Amino acid sequence: MKKLSLLAATLAVTLASPALAKGKLIDCPLRDAPFSASSPLIDLMLSEPAKAVIEKSIPGITTNL
Repeated sequence: MKKLSLLAATLAVTLASPALAKGKLIDCPLRDAPFSASSPLIDLMLSEPAKAVIEKSIPGITTNL
């Protein structure tokens, strides 16, 4: 009886989650979105291309990070 309950619970969770049902789990839905003024600051600071753009506008802003 326990095995049947576990199987039913697993099936219910799988059907309830479209991402799991497809087999494709995305860690962050916006991970491929372009950077913008509304991007979290940490995302900008961890990206070398984004830091280069910021440095062009505000020289020296990222040197002490």
